[in-house]
Amino acid sequence: SVISLEKEIQSLRLYLELESLRFDNTFEYLFEIHPELESLNYQVPAMLIQPYVENAIWHGLLHKEGERKLLVSLQLSDEMLQCIIEDNGIGRKRASEIRKLRNKEHESKGMTVTRERLEMMKKSSNKNASVNIEDLIDTFGNPLGTRVQLLIPIQS
Repeated sequence: SVISLEKEIQSLRLYLELESLRFDNTFEYLFEIHPELESLNYQVPAMLIQPYVENAIWHGLLHKEGERKLLVSLQLSDEMLQCIIEDNGIGRKRASEIRKLRNKEHESKGMTVTRERLEMMKKSSNKNASVNIEDLIDTFGNPLGTRVQLLIPIQS
């Protein structure tokens, strides 16, 4: 199902506000939204972005010492919504190591379902719906966080 982009953004803001309170405001979050997206009534698939935001918090930021930041950027790109979720957390490799130490071989159902939804959208809309996950590293190979880029078909 689809909802207005405005409602999706409201839901994300509320989710982040609640998670921030839940974790005693131990991380900062920022939204960067292209002005055109806020002024037009675009429709997007519901709850497609939230699982990636949740992963950034739970697996990237909460295990990090010091400053914790999360960016959610929404831009318009060739009739597609480009969503970037970027954190300065511990990175996927370290998060995986922590899961193994805790003997938890948990596979995220949210990520699997979201990938499947993107594949279905790609087939039904003939648009290149996709997700790309990139590990951010410094020049020495140390983790600087994770960047998720979603390309989501939008409807007017």
